[in-house]
Amino acid sequence: MPILNFSRRKAPRTASLDAEPEAFDVASDDLGPEARYEMTEALRRLRACLGDLEPERRQLVLLAYWSGLSREQLAAKLDTPVSTVKTWLRRSLIQIRERLGS
Repeated sequence: MPILNFSRRKAPRTASLDAEPEAFDVASDDLGPEARYEMTEALRRLRACLGDLEPERRQLVLLAYWSGLSREQLAAKLDTPVSTVKTWLRRSLIQIRERLGS
């Protein structure tokens, strides 16, 4: 099973996730059928874990790890202290990891 990496992107994406519903679709031509199945299964599990988060926490995780927003950018966007954003992200990632069994 592939290891999921939650490291942040270096540059923020400009498009919102709502504009890119295919963001969770994996369709690489370089992957063989077995690897494609494993990746699809891993993404299915990750999507289920994200679905278990409260909507606000899910949006926070996606903004941080998909869009690449920094903790400071998230805090400004949410009008919340940076330390609170860090705590919310940490707790959300712990919940995701526990659900994934990692």
